[in-house]
Amino acid sequence: MNLLNLKYPERIKEPKARGLMLAIEFHELLNGELIGRQLFENGIVVGYKMNTVRFLPPLTIKDSDIDRLISKLDEFCNEFE
Repeated sequence: MNLLNLKYPERIKEPKARGLMLAIEFHELLNGELIGRQLFENGIVVGYKMNTVRFLPPLTIKDSDIDRLISKLDEFCNEFE
C-alpha cells in the first residue's frame, strides 16, 4: 500500500494499519464509497465511509489476493487522473 501512497500522493492521504487491518483515506478528489462499490463488484469485500476504505482480511489471506487488491486500487486511482 505504501507504494500506492507514494505513486498517488494527490489521491491518497495516508494509509493506516494495525496488524492486518488497513484503512486508506483518500483526498476529497476520490469518493471512497465509489471505490468500495467498484472493489465489491470485482469480488473484493471492503468497508467504506465517505472517502475512507477499510480492509479487514482474514488471517489466511493469500498473497495473490493482496496483489489483486493493490492492482485494482492502482487501476481505480489511475482512472481518476
